[in-house]
Amino acid sequence: MTGRAYRENQSQFLRLVDKNSNARLLDIGCDDGEFTLGIARAIETGEVYGIEINPDRAKMALERGIKVYLGDANTPFPFENNFFDVVTANQLIEHLYNTENFLKEIYRVLKKGGYAIISTPNLCSWHNILFMLFGMQPAGMHLIKIQAGNFLYDTPTHGHIKLFSLKAIKDIVRFYGFNIERILVNGYYPFPKFIANFLSCLDKNHAVYFVIKIYKTQNEDITYNQKVS
Repeated sequence: MTGRAYRENQSQFLRLVDKNSNARLLDIGCDDGEFTLGIARAIETGEVYGIEINPDRAKMALERGIKVYLGDANTPFPFENNFFDVVTANQLIEHLYNTENFLKEIYRVLKKGGYAIISTPNLCSWHNILFMLFGMQPAGMHLIKIQAGNFLYDTPTHGHIKLFSLKAIKDIVRFYGFNIERILVNGYYPFPKFIANFLSCLDKNHAVYFVIKIYKTQNEDITYNQKVS
């Protein structure tokens, strides 16, 4: 069930890119580079950069032809201002403690008119809410390397530090100067794909995953105190 929803999330991620053979792409948390190259193919660009914290996975991405920088996305990115046309981060923001740095750095390295695509699990998905209704730890909020506080005890986790609701992520990206172009959602546990897709379209706030496409409209520095509507 989880794997199917995740694959659908990846498909939605790719549907949000724009074709541009001249685009310079940065994939943050590029892992072994397989999905990064899928993004690059969808864009039709060959100029592909990545940031990856795991040396072994970074080496694999490098062997696939990606210009990989070994680094931590909680810290400043090793690129100059206004350098990229596209920045992507699939299932990464939930692993970071420094959300502020992450979004500020995406804004800084994007060119004016450039866009970013960010995907993450939804804090408010119904399965997380049901866990809490029964007094259990939400499955998506990881405390240690195994599930704890629910009936999934001892199942390995993926290291989520925080989760976002759809409403929160919209407020946050606006606060850091981005405009929102489009949001896609998918997954609606425990229902099968066809029903889940229908229900998630009706009730976006409780879907399992969401993908948000945001863009930068100016090059100058912004002040991070805008009123969020």
